[in-house]
Amino acid sequence: NRPTQLNLNEDVLYLRQKFYELDSLNFTFDFVDVLTSKILGDADEKSFILHKRKANGDPILGSSIIGSLHETADHQYILDLDTETLQEGEYSVVVTLDKGNYD
Repeated sequence: NRPTQLNLNEDVLYLRQKFYELDSLNFTFDFVDVLTSKILGDADEKSFILHKRKANGDPILGSSIIGSLHETADHQYILDLDTETLQEGEYSVVVTLDKGNYD
C-alpha cells in the first residue's frame, strides 16, 4: 500500500480549536499520496466521529455524533461543525479517510 498524509502529517493529526455556541466551524483536510504529492479524491471512506467530553477529558457515553465529510470539486474534505446544534462543552473528533491501495 502507498503511504498517505493528512494535512502534511503521516501519523495521527491532532487539532485543537476553541469555538463558541452559534459559530459555524469548518475543518479542511487534504488527503495526499506521499510518493507523488497528489491529492487523493473519491475516498472510499470519509467519515468523522464527534465525542462530547467530561471536564476531566473522559468521553460521555452515548454522546457521539457520526457523520460524513463533504468532498469539494478540488478533492479537499470538509468537516462542517454546526455548533448551534451542539451542547456547550468540550469535544474531540476522529476523522477517517481511506482509499483502496493506500495506507
